[in-house]
Amino acid sequence: MTDGLAVNQNISASGMLLALSARLKEGEAVTVDFSVPPDGQARSVHGIVVRVEENRDDPDGVWPFRIGVEFSEVDAELVPLLERAAAHLHEMK
Repeated sequence: MTDGLAVNQNISASGMLLALSARLKEGEAVTVDFSVPPDGQARSVHGIVVRVEENRDDPDGVWPFRIGVEFSEVDAELVPLLERAAAHLHEMK
C-alpha cells in the first residue's frame, strides 16, 4: 500500500484525474480521500487506475504523473456536493 498526496485536476461522480508524485499502475486498486469545498465535507472513494501518464505541466516538479481513477461505485451524493462547489467557485470570480 502506498500513501501519498495528490492534486485533483478534475472530478465527476464516476471518476477523477489526479496529479501525483508516485507512478501507479493501470489496473491498480486505490482509495482516494478528499474533501469538497466550500464546507470541506470529507469523502472516501474506492476505484481503479484506468490511465497513467506523465504530467507535461510539471514533468520535473512535485507532481510529475497524472492518473485517471474510475470509481468502483457512482456516489450519487457526490453530484450535489460538486455542483455546490462549482457554484461557490463561480461566485468567487
